[in-house]
Amino acid sequence: VDARLRTQLRSSSNADQEAIWSLADIYSDVSEKSILGIVRTNAFENVGVFLTGARFNHSCKPNVHRKWIASEGTQVYHATRDILPGEELCIYYCELRSCTAERQAELSHRFKFRCCCETCSLSGSQLETSDRLRTEFKKLDGLLSGMASTPQAALKHVQRLLTIIDKEFDGDPSIKYVTYYDGFQLALLAADVDLAAAMMRQAYEARFIAEGNHDEVLQWRKYAEEPTSHPLALQKGLSQAMNAHETQQSKKPSQRINKKKK
Repeated sequence: VDARLRTQLRSSSNADQEAIWSLADIYSDVSEKSILGIVRTNAFENVGVFLTGARFNHSCKPNVHRKWIASEGTQVYHATRDILPGEELCIYYCELRSCTAERQAELSHRFKFRCCCETCSLSGSQLETSDRLRTEFKKLDGLLSGMASTPQAALKHVQRLLTIIDKEFDGDPSIKYVTYYDGFQLALLAADVDLAAAMMRQAYEARFIAEGNHDEVLQWRKYAEEPTSHPLALQKGLSQAMNAHETQQSKKPSQRINKKKK
């Protein structure tokens, strides 16, 4: 594998080759870097090594979201909140929903460092609260996929998840849009089209902030405008039901209050 990667690297410009070799390799000594070690250290989900993206450090409360846009063959990075002058831009390397001990173990195993970010530096009751909220989030989020038959109960979990995102993750839109989209689908399962529309609008707006404007985001905007066009709504026949309801309402005679003449 290393030999094949070296062959591919030689087809790059001298500047890119130099930039690649300057990246960290946690699997080798500083004096004995390997191209395989560099790729394993810096590649994102086996998509590739991005020279700028590889320079982002990790935080358990990141202010930048990264996303591979398959339809465009592009990796994008978007700020998820306002950035203060001089503030470091950070992404995440591990499962953010885990408690501190689990995150530290994952980072140590996969990347061989101990995180000292804002969240991991908490102590006492603040650390306990952070761990409790993240553990609760992970548990509730995991329950949603098995609650399709009880969407009303699941929607209560969605509301709690959104509260935790605001409290523990500073309202991170990259986390929020996933939860809102879950809420959208559950609202469709509950045949509550108005709630589904409201959830989808929030999902679209959060995803637009986190990822920018690409094909999938544009599709979400269409679902926000017309929730019954979503495959799940079509599967449940919500579009036909809504049309039938509107037709029935239009056929009802208008009611007038006739005052008796004195």
